[in-house]
Amino acid sequence: MRRPSESTRARLGKSALGAAFLSAMSLVLAAGCGDGGPSGPPPNGHPTIDQFKGAAQCGTCHPVHYSEWRGSMHAYSFVDPVRTRINDLEMAATGGALGRFCVGCHSPIGFVTGAADGRTAPALLPPIVQEGVTCEACHMEIGFQPADESGGHPLIATGSTVFGPFDDAVETPAHASAQNTIFERSVACMPCHNFVARGAPLEPTYDEWNGSSYAVRLECQDCHMQTYTGQAAVGGPIRQNLTRHDFIGVDVAMVDFPFRDAQRSGVESLLKNSASLFVELPAAAAPGETLTVRARVANDRTGHNLPSGVSFARQMWLEVTVRDDAGGALYVSGDLDANGDLRDEHSEVDPGGDPDLKVWTTDVTFEGAEPGITVFVGTGIVGEMIPPEETRGKDYRVPIPPGTQGSLHVSVRLLFRGFKPYSLRGAGLDALLSENPVFEMNRYDGEVSVSG
Repeated sequence: MRRPSESTRARLGKSALGAAFLSAMSLVLAAGCGDGGPSGPPPNGHPTIDQFKGAAQCGTCHPVHYSEWRGSMHAYSFVDPVRTRINDLEMAATGGALGRFCVGCHSPIGFVTGAADGRTAPALLPPIVQEGVTCEACHMEIGFQPADESGGHPLIATGSTVFGPFDDAVETPAHASAQNTIFERSVACMPCHNFVARGAPLEPTYDEWNGSSYAVRLECQDCHMQTYTGQAAVGGPIRQNLTRHDFIGVDVAMVDFPFRDAQRSGVESLLKNSASLFVELPAAAAPGETLTVRARVANDRTGHNLPSGVSFARQMWLEVTVRDDAGGALYVSGDLDANGDLRDEHSEVDPGGDPDLKVWTTDVTFEGAEPGITVFVGTGIVGEMIPPEETRGKDYRVPIPPGTQGSLHVSVRLLFRGFKPYSLRGAGLDALLSENPVFEMNRYDGEVSVSG
């Protein structure tokens, strides 16, 4: 297949594609690769499990994409133990009202077939349900009602055509092929990555992008599905613009999962290219004076907020350390306590012990209740993130002890992790704390001469 020309893409336009996507509620999703695939309307208007082939069968002809997907968070999305545990806790807390709230986005095929009821453990469900956001949930014509207070609502029916971004499909007996340019546009990601409920922007990543200048020059796929040269299918032509299907973001598999090391390396690389760090220091200072460390973080490389997505689960913060020539720490902010928590109000070891802490995160609020971590009944978001193309930071004031000589060594690091440790403990997921890595997004090291 061949991608549409730039002029064709310009004519289509972002808004036109969005309207086309949202009006596709009743379009059909094909059955998948392989001989003898089912066709025609599904019984009672709903597809059944046996009408889907599964990712492994797609992998017989598309081994590279299949391998990439196997280690992705899309493949992990339904079997993720954090999702499962939070789902179970909220199901109990709401007396079952949560229902299939989470299933639509985490296992679209489990949702449309009714195989996933929101109660049954993932391991007890059919393999195609456990595949989460699998091949057949994206590469067939799909209608999807954007996620709202009742969750996500994929509308899928089996058919006979597999869709992709190219317009020069090589004929194959496995399935019919057709082009859908939606695969190149951020609007394809919107249904599950733009969760606004009751007017509250609980996961508004698409809206963050769409409201920035990136919306006219960069798509989600440009960063999260990078291109390379290869073959889309065994025996197919060499293409210079294939997209990776590992969907690297900021989350990592926290249990044994294919290609975990490669996934974490990809996340680390993405984060290291997500923000700029600027630090201002004086060239010299005197004992007894106060050293000002001016640290600023610019969200100048990312088309959405930092952090984004489930920002209420994430932490991005500045760690500032000032040491003397002997290595003694004169000042530290942004370090972790013995439990791995930041020394803020949530620390059990040193609550409120880091008054200079600068952390970017949010909490979900509930009308008439305290902030929490669920989105099921959330009514708002409180906290701070850095919008695209904006800069945030803090000035740190460090007293220089009398008698200090030589140099002060200043280290400033921008750090990130996907989950707040106290939230994992609160959910009874202590066993996963060691699998919640802290990533270094950027770093500055400088010196200040001390004399006089």
